[in-house]
Formats: sequence, C-alpha cells, structure tokens
Amino acid sequence: MVKGKFLVAVAAILENQKGELLLIKRSSQMEYPDCWEDIGGRLEQSESPEDGLRREIFEETGIMDIEIIKPLTMFHVFRHNEKKAENELMGISYWCKTNTLEVKLSDEHTEYQWVHPDTAFELTEHPALKRYISLYMLEKGIAEKKIYHELEEDLYSV
Repeated sequence: MVKGKFLVAVAAILENQKGELLLIKRSSQMEYPDCWEDIGGRLEQSESPEDGLRREIFEETGIMDIEIIKPLTMFHVFRHNEKKAENELMGISYWCKTNTLEVKLSDEHTEYQWVHPDTAFELTEHPALKRYISLYMLEKGIAEKKIYHELEEDLYSV
C-alpha cells in the first residue's frame, strides 16, 4: 500500500421543506448499479469539503440552494473492500436543507424520489447510508439511539 495516499469525499442527507429526504438511483452502467443512494462524491484538489459538497449536489441534482446544517459523521472505508491506496476513502457526511423540489439528474443516475426518512432508511441497502439516515433522524428527534447502535455493530462486523 502507498503510504499517505487516500481520497477525500463528501455525502449529503438532503432534506426538503416537508422533511423528506432525496434519494437518487444509480445508473445500471455505474459501479453498484441500480442502488438508491445519497448525493456525494470525491473532492477535487484544494477544494474545501463544503464547496465540494455544493458542487456534488449541483452536478448530481441541479439543486443550487443548499443550506449546510451540520456534519453528521466522518467515514473511512476501502472501496470494493480492497485495502489499496487507490481504494481508501475518507469523508464527511452532512445534513443539508433545500427549498428546491425539482431535480435534474446527471447521467450517473436514472431516478430520484423525495421520501420520508423511514422510507429512505428502508429503501437503501447500503449500511453507511442507513447510518447517515439514522444519525439525521436522531438529530431531528425522530429515532431512538438503539437503531444507531445496532447499525454501528453491523458496520464493524462486515
């Protein structure tokens, strides 16, 4: 493994004025095809996490009016479960708000939906996204800590 090399990413749990969350569905040509996910991606060189988050949200959804509420958590993963420098990813997941309901998807995604947080939690199969949604729900006071602790155990037992 190359020491000192890793990628930095950001992710957004994006809430509208109705308290619904935006999920986007990956294209079948993408890595992890046809899965529902949050918005996010890797930072460009010298880009701040907040600027990168706004850029990723705009690139993937066309949404420009973003209020970054707060970071929810940091993450550290190896893509494809391969411990190689080119697969190491560190990042921050944020809770964000928007007043925009209209979404203009990039070519990377085929569908979107604004859904209640419980529905978002059920639709996604990705443990990390379930964790971000549960943290958002804890912040909003609409979930119990028990859910989050169960997810923490699942994340580290994989």
